[in-house]
Amino acid sequence: MISNNAFNLKSDKKIFVIGFNKCGTRSFTELFERSGINCVHWDDNLLAGYILKDIKEFGTINLEKYYPESNAFTDIIYVNKSCDDGNILIVEIFEIIDHIIRSYPNAYYIINTRNVEDWLISRSKHERGDFASLYKQFLFKKYNIEHTDYMLTEYWRYIWHGYHYRLLQKFRSCNSIKYLFYDIEKSSITDLVKFLEPDYLIKGQSFPTKGKTTYDNNYLRIIIFKALKRFISFLQRYT
Repeated sequence: MISNNAFNLKSDKKIFVIGFNKCGTRSFTELFERSGINCVHWDDNLLAGYILKDIKEFGTINLEKYYPESNAFTDIIYVNKSCDDGNILIVEIFEIIDHIIRSYPNAYYIINTRNVEDWLISRSKHERGDFASLYKQFLFKKYNIEHTDYMLTEYWRYIWHGYHYRLLQKFRSCNSIKYLFYDIEKSSITDLVKFLEPDYLIKGQSFPTKGKTTYDNNYLRIIIFKALKRFISFLQRYT
């Protein structure tokens, strides 16, 4: 999704929302849009795809070439399954963040975060579980290990803590980088307003709520049915 309302845009400094997906990226997009800041949210893989392309071809990123009227970027993740050979490639934000920072040292960096347990639940249910299923296939091709739901969750937990620790260490050791640690469930929008006010005017009194995972009754029935099958299988093995 590319926003088109940049009427009040006066700054050429970029804003990067650099936490994981399922951490309020759509809410940030709505916040920027209502403030007149042109924003790119995932863009059907193109956002991360352009970044990867520039890194491979030039070693530096030039988003102005692809999004000349946009200054904010959210939901930077690449998830692609080839229709030809079924090959799966997933590139998380933590794998390309150093390239982004080197290319945009004067940008604003927002570490969007939330309670890790809530994030794990939300991510496992993303796209009705299809995202988790695809991720398992990717990890199998990468490590030749078949991941259970538990193993996938623990892998996500590992990269979550590792990325947060490395980011905070990096930013705290470099006084020139502008960053804000923003918990979408606890932080005040006032912190965000003050952080961006040297170049941007953020409108609104509250942080938007967008992109929450919802499920219909049929999907809930499927989840319950699968749980019952596992329970029955357990009883048959041990009784």
